[in-house]
Amino acid sequence: MKNRVGMTAKLVMIVACAIVMTTAAMWMTASRQVWLDLQRQDQERAQQNGRTLALIFAGRVPGAKVTVEAGQVTAVTAPALTDFADASVVDEAVTYVGGSATVFAYDSAKDAFIRRVTTVRRENGERAIGTALAADSPAQGALRRGEAFRGEVTLFGRPFQTIYQPIRDARGRVNGVLYVGVPVEESYATHATAMRAITLAAAMIALVACLVAALVARRLVRPLVDIAARVSGLAAGDLETPIRHAGRGDEIGAVARAVETLRETSRRALALEEEGRLGSEAAERRRTARDAAVAAFRGEVASLVAALGQRVAGLSERAGAMTAQAEASEGAIVAASARSEAAAGNVATVAGAAEELSASVGDITGQVARARESTASTLVEAQAADSRVGELVRASAQIGDVVALIDAIAAQTNLLALNATIEAARAGAAGRGFAVVAAEVKALAGQTAQATEEITRQVAGLRGATEETAATLARIRARMHHIDETTAGIAASVTQQGAATQEIARSAGGAAEASRAMARDFATVIEAARTTAGAAGTVDAAAREVDGLTARLDAEVERFLRQVAA
Repeated sequence: MKNRVGMTAKLVMIVACAIVMTTAAMWMTASRQVWLDLQRQDQERAQQNGRTLALIFAGRVPGAKVTVEAGQVTAVTAPALTDFADASVVDEAVTYVGGSATVFAYDSAKDAFIRRVTTVRRENGERAIGTALAADSPAQGALRRGEAFRGEVTLFGRPFQTIYQPIRDARGRVNGVLYVGVPVEESYATHATAMRAITLAAAMIALVACLVAALVARRLVRPLVDIAARVSGLAAGDLETPIRHAGRGDEIGAVARAVETLRETSRRALALEEEGRLGSEAAERRRTARDAAVAAFRGEVASLVAALGQRVAGLSERAGAMTAQAEASEGAIVAASARSEAAAGNVATVAGAAEELSASVGDITGQVARARESTASTLVEAQAADSRVGELVRASAQIGDVVALIDAIAAQTNLLALNATIEAARAGAAGRGFAVVAAEVKALAGQTAQATEEITRQVAGLRGATEETAATLARIRARMHHIDETTAGIAASVTQQGAATQEIARSAGGAAEASRAMARDFATVIEAARTTAGAAGTVDAAAREVDGLTARLDAEVERFLRQVAA
């Protein structure tokens, strides 16, 4: 059965499948990543809530202690909590950070953790005080092992991201639990909204990609459709229309060029068939034309042979005259060459002395230039060092400003710590925790003030040494400027002297070279004169030989024409 699905449709379907699969994979990855981010945010909020509840609990319950490491509560100790009923602990914690909070007390008679104070409410809206932690709660196993539990738990029909932190007594036994929970309904809603937006965007991108793929596939397949139609035309006998797309450099261009070769081959075969039919008529016309051409060629060759004989005689006469002139020129050139060689020797002696003087001046110029370069390099380095020292002075001043600012902050911090200590003393037992923190802050402010005083002394010493170094570098730079100016004057004078000496050396060298070149030219002219004389004799002999060959050529042409005409 013939396949009626075109190549364009097949390409579009393949690309569409790839796009859909890629989009689905990206959608799943995005969904997972969004949910992990939301879950991480809920866990961070729960951790923050747990830290806040533990600190408030430690401040309100006498004898309670909290250990916090890296921002996370690691241990809570407190006396028995069977009579604990201060609901302000959980209310204040929730007021600060939101969510829900509970303080459990362990009831050994019931072997259960009982809610003593809580912000969790039942379905009827009442606080769930006195209710026990569900026996099937995921946190039960970890709490009974004395470990903290972190994870998602459903409480009274609502999902929460929770932390259950065990409370131990002085003997290390678990006597209660601090619970904080962050509702995750908002995270679920955010995740659903984000995935709806991602789904819509992915669908739009997939649709646009499919449309682009369809356009690209159609553009790629269109040349193949044109070539297929042209092949059908060749089969029908159309050998005149050229093949399109043969100029492309890809596989489609190769196919088009192969079809073009087939078209040209078919055209040549048709032309050969036509030539075979017209061959007999052309043979008779060629024979008649050949006879006429032979007759015309015979007359033309006869006239050319006669002209060649005349030219050979004239050439022989000119060769004799050239031989005589060459012998006369050779004697005059020999005498001029001897005088030129003597002049070349004298100029060479002057050029050698000028070159030695130029080399000495050049050596002096090089030494002065190196001295000036060394001075300039030292001056640049001194300027760079001066600039660096200036920057160091400014940096010292800035450090002093920063130290003054730190000192002012330390004084202000000390004052704030004193005020906090006074306020904590007024708050009585409720402010003891803040009094400890204020004392630590006050001690830290005192240490900061001492450190800033020491830094101020060090910076003052550094600034004095830096300013002294800057003054020394300025004096060095002034002296280097004076040395550089003196060296520049010497270099200018030596450079002028060297230029004059080099000009003398170049002129003398040029004259010597010209004299030597003239001597070589004289030798070349002598040799040329001798060669000309020999060539003239050779030309005379060749002219006589050509005369004999002309006669032979005339006889051979006549014999060839008789054979062709036969």
